[in-house]
Amino acid sequence: MEDQKQFKLEIGNFSEKESVISSPKFLSGGCEWYVNVFPKGVCINDQSMYLYLCVGNPKSLRPGWKIRASFSFAVLNQSLEELYRLDERCRLFSAHILAWGRSVPREKLQEKGFLEKNKLIIKTQVKVVEVVNEGDVSGNDLLDRVRYMGSKAYSVVKLFKRHPDIARSFRPRKQLVKTACINDFLGFMQILGEPPYSLSQTELSNTLRNLIELAEAGFTLDWIKEEHDKIQERESKTMIAALNKGGKAIIRHWLKGVVPSWKGFKIIAKTVGNEVDEETGYVPVICALARCKHKDIEAVWEAVKYAKRPNILIFISTSDIHIKYKLKKTKEEVIEMAASSIRFARSNDVQIGCEDAGRSEKDFLCKILGEAIKAGVTTGNIADTVGINMPEEYGELVRCLKANTPGIDDVIFSVHCHNDLGNATANAIAGVCAGARQFDVTVNGIGERSGNAPLEEVVMALKCRGADVMDGVYTRIDTRQIMATSKMVQEYTGLYVQPHKPIVGANCFVHESGVHQDGILKNRSTYEILSPEHIGVVKSQNSGIVLGKLSGRHAVKDRLKELGYEIDDEKLNDTFSQFRDLTKKKKRITDADLKALVTCGDEISSEKLNGASGKETNGYVPLPQISS
Repeated sequence: MEDQKQFKLEIGNFSEKESVISSPKFLSGGCEWYVNVFPKGVCINDQSMYLYLCVGNPKSLRPGWKIRASFSFAVLNQSLEELYRLDERCRLFSAHILAWGRSVPREKLQEKGFLEKNKLIIKTQVKVVEVVNEGDVSGNDLLDRVRYMGSKAYSVVKLFKRHPDIARSFRPRKQLVKTACINDFLGFMQILGEPPYSLSQTELSNTLRNLIELAEAGFTLDWIKEEHDKIQERESKTMIAALNKGGKAIIRHWLKGVVPSWKGFKIIAKTVGNEVDEETGYVPVICALARCKHKDIEAVWEAVKYAKRPNILIFISTSDIHIKYKLKKTKEEVIEMAASSIRFARSNDVQIGCEDAGRSEKDFLCKILGEAIKAGVTTGNIADTVGINMPEEYGELVRCLKANTPGIDDVIFSVHCHNDLGNATANAIAGVCAGARQFDVTVNGIGERSGNAPLEEVVMALKCRGADVMDGVYTRIDTRQIMATSKMVQEYTGLYVQPHKPIVGANCFVHESGVHQDGILKNRSTYEILSPEHIGVVKSQNSGIVLGKLSGRHAVKDRLKELGYEIDDEKLNDTFSQFRDLTKKKKRITDADLKALVTCGDEISSEKLNGASGKETNGYVPLPQISS
């Protein structure tokens, strides 16, 4: 039974009806309803027809429960012409009042032309305003004087009937707290009821946080937690498998010991972490991030140990401001914490991460990295955590540490850059030029605050300029997977990139300037330094040309040719003149507009063209097609 705000009851041979006519039940606002029609009224010699809105499931209104709903009736003929309307009224339904009625004068029914082929249609509109429990019932204390939106009434009754012990330990005293919690809970259930692949990682993270809060408030939700974990595991596995398909990379996940999200990552370690590329023999590194706490390290090891190449990144703050206000330790204690945690780690592959290295003293960084190397790390990671460094400054930091840290040549040097000042990509590249051979990136640049260095930007920068200005550095990432992976991450996270986002934005290979279009039509390399096919976008020679007020004659002629119109110069001049007139009213000209200009010529006015009504339209920007 679908939820609907409107319901229509068709009555044939209406003039012959005498007894009550009942409609099928329908749902509105989460409640069941039906309509009773009394064609001859409710008593002898009644001069009216009566319409009643009735509660479809009286058992749902136990003593103390009430539904406040607004409703209206309209009487229609067979042609759906409205003949009589009963305006909206708001009424309270309860165990004692299960129906409310309205009357239609019989004289209206007898007017000439009122009935068409002796058929009448009753249209009912219902809107549940709220469901109220006044507290006169025994049973679960959660339901005592709880008010919530009427659309959730059916969900509440059904849910608590299925799981009677769901809130046995939930005993807040204030009504507002109860109402807030039950509404949060119902919203949580609604999200979990959505198709799994329609949920973003943001929604899943939010539901997990709500789940923890509700459990702390007294809800018994173990059965929901299991369902949530299954959805999250499936989505995470799908996304990470796509990242692994792109080529050599370390797949990292941040796990705090206090958050039970490591179960899903354990599945990834067992599956993706054991896949071997048939062509290259490469096995992905599965890495988890941990604080310098033994419980963190134990938790992440339990997650990554199932992978063929497990890795733990242990991070600690190194800037004066972090050491003083966040850690409240001395520098000597910080060094000991790092070294002790590295020795405690059970993986053979351990990284040390220097948080806020961009604002740290260089001498202290050299010292803590040196001690970490002695303790057994295989990678040293330098983070510009707050995105404060300039490219030249960050490159100099990497060169300094490479030159003055004992044993640094025996480990991999890694950089981690944030984008608070818009320098994440430039800083990552500066680090690579200074000697770093590993860089932390995220698809589409997602991350804390303004995000991290985008994978697509750094990888394609190395692909385009690595051989020329970066001493030949390169990656083995399959860049043809970039666009597909970017779109997948956008869908899962709900974080969509702006059209002018480098590499993966919708406008990256779209040209509107007439000068640019002319160059592209002659040779795409005149204005495109990247081939769309390099990132997995399949485009024709002339695709990406957007016709507008800046477009020239060459572009218009070429598009007409694509559409199958070979026209001479005189016809082109006439068509182009009309094209220019049309661009004064429309931002972008469609193929349908061009066809109309060519086929109709002077006979068609600009108002008849698609979208040329005088209103400015957004136009259509062709999105890149992803190759299979």
